Amino acid sequence: MRIALLIIGVALFFGCKNGSKSTKLVDECQEMLVITPDVTVPISENIEVTKVFMENDCLLVRIKFNGCENSNFDLIHNGKVMKSLPPQVNLMLRPIDVNCESTAELEKEFKFDIKKLQGIGGDGKAIIRVQNFTEPVVYEY
Repeated sequence: MRIALLIIGVALFFGCKNGSKSTKLVDECQEMLVITPDVTVPISENIEVTKVFMENDCLLVRIKFNGCENSNFDLIHNGKVMKSLPPQVNLMLRPIDVNCESTAELEKEFKFDIKKLQGIGGDGKAIIRVQNFTEPVVYEY
């Protein structure tokens, strides 16, 4: 009987431990979109970027916007690189339509995987400018 209880206890312990991994998937970086240089992305006027910083290969962007809790954004690079040392890129944010009719003001943080910017030159560095945010961020890869 004691052995059976011990086996059940160990199974529950490891079962619960594995269940916690699924919550981390929500915290992963979204993929950055790269479009051709001749495509223009309209600037969304109802968003304000309040903070931008790096965490490994993820660019974290805090955005103030009107919308719903499940609203989301794409981070877009048009493929253009400014010739400087280190090279510079401008990234744009595009709201993803989620059929939201709310006008509540929210501030949320979004994570974007920017590994696609590796290899644009600059000996492992790039300067990133995000739409309407005054401070650039250095991406070292």
